[in-house]
Amino acid sequence: MVTDKRGLSTIIVTLLIIVLSLAGIGILGVIIQNLIKEGASDVDLSSKCLEVDVALTKTDCNPGTNGDDCDITVIRNDNGDDIAGLKLVLTNETATTNYRYDAVGNIDPLETKTFSVTGTGISDVNKVDVVTYFKDETGNEQLCPLK
Repeated sequence: MVTDKRGLSTIIVTLLIIVLSLAGIGILGVIIQNLIKEGASDVDLSSKCLEVDVALTKTDCNPGTNGDDCDITVIRNDNGDDIAGLKLVLTNETATTNYRYDAVGNIDPLETKTFSVTGTGISDVNKVDVVTYFKDETGNEQLCPLK
């Protein structure tokens, strides 16, 4: 009896190459799918941020016992989704430090709202940046860029 094993080994090698190729394609597909989902969430946040505009209308700061106490008034435009809140960043002329105030909650379109910020720890506040943020599906804050 003479057996020819070369024919069988060629089939096994061909099957192994096919299986490894399919596994590689599957892994590559998962990586590409995750990249696309991540990019889509960035685009979603960017479009939300473009639609919402919250502008600073008035800042009234007075010296307090622990830095300036400020009343900060903002107004929201009439577009966009509900926001999760605002970050108000107060700085002074030296800008060696800043104070961040988290104003949690939505501001309705065309609503004017005043926030009383006390005990900032800095004096002579002369600049306030308003940063809008949303929350993603996991509850993490997604900050909009300053305009």
